[in-house]
Amino acid sequence: MRSWCIFDPDLITDILKSADFVVVDYAGEYAKLEQRTHMDWTVLIDALHHIPLANEGEHHSKLRRDFARLISARSAATKKPVGELVAKTVPAVFRAGRSAELVQELIRPINDALFTGLIGARVPDYSSAPSASQLLDRFLGLNRRKRVQSEIVRLSKSFSEQNPATSVQYATALMQVGYDSVLGSLGNSLVALLGEGAGSRLCDLAYPDSLPRTGVPYVERVAKKDCAIQGSNIRAGDRVRLILEACPARGHAGEEAPFFGKGRHLCVGKELSQWLWRTLAQELAKVRLKVRITQARLRPNDYVFSVYESIEVSIHE
Repeated sequence: MRSWCIFDPDLITDILKSADFVVVDYAGEYAKLEQRTHMDWTVLIDALHHIPLANEGEHHSKLRRDFARLISARSAATKKPVGELVAKTVPAVFRAGRSAELVQELIRPINDALFTGLIGARVPDYSSAPSASQLLDRFLGLNRRKRVQSEIVRLSKSFSEQNPATSVQYATALMQVGYDSVLGSLGNSLVALLGEGAGSRLCDLAYPDSLPRTGVPYVERVAKKDCAIQGSNIRAGDRVRLILEACPARGHAGEEAPFFGKGRHLCVGKELSQWLWRTLAQELAKVRLKVRITQARLRPNDYVFSVYESIEVSIHE
């Protein structure tokens, strides 16, 4: 992977907060790729310029402020229909004697409603592969990069034909990073919860206040200068991979694992994501049935987000 791998939660937090480590210059990497391949990656480069976690400095600050304002302005109007959908969907899905597929019947509809509310426009189908979020994968082959670029064009076209509450570029950026992050975190959290509570009724499970698992397995940073980490000499330009999924989740809002980042790159959608989890947990806690996972499959060939493409369960008394 040509990077240092960091698993210690405290060290991960320190690096996330440190000004000595910066995000990867993804747009710069694609500009170099353009020179090497003589191929046009303009769409991907422009998309990266609108994603806060792919930028630093004043441009990052502006993007972060813009997205924070958008989420703040749209949250109240978004929470009402999403909360109503969760309250209606959970009892419809979890009925005794049936089998269910939780990604398509529960998680995706809720996530679609969340992002439709935030963006102010209908969310296009986002189940195709590869996902547009894979533009952050530095190990993709050229053909897969072209398919990711086509997917971004499709998203942008869909929003440009509507009247979103924000720019087409910002709407697309929210889908590229936010959608899979929430989808993956909900899926991983449900799989962990149901696995640990196997044999118990949903109403008898202990639901943590915050998301217990993340759909973001890692993030990468680049050292700005020579330094040492626990006796290892890190040189300027070295990458460090922070393994977020290795960080234990304690389940309380005040003791969160660093899933949502720290410092200047703290996720602006954190509060809304945690609200969505608590809303879902409250409805699940009303179900007086047992749920057993019969099969769970992660989306293949995705090394940016950990997303379940299918979670099949049986439901019984």
